[in-house]
Amino acid sequence: MVSQDLKARVRCLAFSAIFLCIALPLGGLVQAQGADSATGGESAADARASSFRAVEGSDAEQVPGGSLLIGAYGVMWLFVFGYVWRLQKIHGQTREDIRRLELALAGAEQSGKAGGDSEGPEAGTDEADSSGA
Repeated sequence: MVSQDLKARVRCLAFSAIFLCIALPLGGLVQAQGADSATGGESAADARASSFRAVEGSDAEQVPGGSLLIGAYGVMWLFVFGYVWRLQKIHGQTREDIRRLELALAGAEQSGKAGGDSEGPEAGTDEADSSGA
């Protein structure tokens, strides 16, 4: 049986992963919109044509790829661990069901041996149903 604390932790990790999946791309959109508003609403071609502006900093694009990559791998591993945890939980439930059924079968065999070979009313109806089909 899974404790409530473990369920709360898994739920927290799932919400964190969802938040990261939403927040990281939105952060890039906010930065891109901020760059558009800095030009004063002019199109890029108009801004370049009206005046010369010296380039400051490096010539490379400044895309936060490292943090996005780490976030993507983190979310992927959360999903993998969640899936494996779910499979383990289902396997444990199946194992418990098999154990319970084996005990019930053993109990039925013991009661059948103790009661003798007397057939109940169900046994006769089963044979009648199978011979009529």
